[in-house]
Order: sequence, then C-alpha cells, then structure tokens
Amino acid sequence: MPYEAAITADPSMTLLVLAVLAVVVLLGRFLLNLAWRLLTLTAVGIAVFYVGTVVLPTVLGTA
Repeated sequence: MPYEAAITADPSMTLLVLAVLAVVVLLGRFLLNLAWRLLTLTAVGIAVFYVGTVVLPTVLGTA
C-alpha cells in the first residue's frame, strides 16, 4: 500500500499530519519574524557604528 493511501485511509493519521504541518508553519513564521527583527537591529547597529566612527569625525574635523 502506498504511503499516500495509508494517510487517506486512516482519519486519525490525516489529522496528525495536518497538526504537524500546522506546527511547522507556525514555528516557521515565528522564526522568520525573529530573523527579520535580528537583521533589522543589526543593520541599524552597523549604521550607527559607521556614522559614529567614519562620518561624525569627518564632519567635526577630528579625523
């Protein structure tokens, strides 16, 4: 019996597969959201560091 036929033959197995799929999707959404936040914070941190070490001394004439 093919695997797909086993899933559709047993309703509890179908429910289990759908539950696992829902958990994977929700976990993926959470991790992507976290990754975007970390990426944004890192980009802002690098920009602030760049302005503080390269642009600001040049503007103030201390370089």
